[in-house]
Amino acid sequence: RDRIDEFVQPEQRRAAVIEVHSEVFANDLAAKLSPEAMPDLNARMLAFRKASAKSSVSPEIAQKGGDVGYVIPPDRERAHIEIARRVFELDAVGQIAAPYKHEGRWHLVMLTDIQPERKQSLDVVGPKLRQELYEERRRAAREAFIAELREGASVEIVEENLDAITPPEAAAPTLDPSRLGRAPVRGLDRRDRENPAGQGD
Repeated sequence: RDRIDEFVQPEQRRAAVIEVHSEVFANDLAAKLSPEAMPDLNARMLAFRKASAKSSVSPEIAQKGGDVGYVIPPDRERAHIEIARRVFELDAVGQIAAPYKHEGRWHLVMLTDIQPERKQSLDVVGPKLRQELYEERRRAAREAFIAELREGASVEIVEENLDAITPPEAAAPTLDPSRLGRAPVRGLDRRDRENPAGQGD
């Protein structure tokens, strides 16, 4: 019960965006696509999507007709914070937020759908809860085991024994085999080099 907020799906709002370079053009589109200019909701939403596909300077936005999917409240949103901030200020589907400038471009945002807050089903949160409970019990058992070991352990340090310990002598430096070449040895004639072990004599 103390963690019920973690398993509540917050309200989600779907948004469509038009992204242009000019403030004048953005304001002009906002006026033409307003509820006053286009009272019919379906016609207005369709016109907004077509305008985004035609005029948005971002190919990704234009290809999707401005649709950016669902966003959650801006204090929890991670990917589209500015869009979430504007779309959650609107009161009804089909409304358009005032044009705003972000990262050098002007944006129009329309609210296209609202999904109210809802509790997640047990099928969704069950696996997560079971995993968290397992980890919690495992951690508690490990901590109890370590505490038990510490209580039963008796550690005694004998200073005389420590003083008797002498560090090992430094090992003689060795030559890295990788640095050895196959240079010929002077003084050997051709026969010695071909048969260094004297085999076959």
